[in-house]
Amino acid sequence: MKADYEAGALEHLTRLHGPGKRALFRDRGIGHAGPMMQDICALVWLHFLYGARLGEIDHGGYDQSDVTRIVSEAIAYNRQFLDR
Repeated sequence: MKADYEAGALEHLTRLHGPGKRALFRDRGIGHAGPMMQDICALVWLHFLYGARLGEIDHGGYDQSDVTRIVSEAIAYNRQFLDR
């Protein structure tokens, strides 16, 4: 998500850090996720723990294509750890 933010690919995010829904991180330490990142993490967990399908889940008001792409990339990356 940070690379997408830096490339200007996420319309909803206008700040790297700060309060509200428009920031990627909540603080300058870049250690606490902002609302969109929290929602993305929740969708990844819903998929892994409960088998939820991305097309059937509310995307929290964010651009569905952004959310679907980011969550799909996270799921694909993390599949390598399932077989361990």
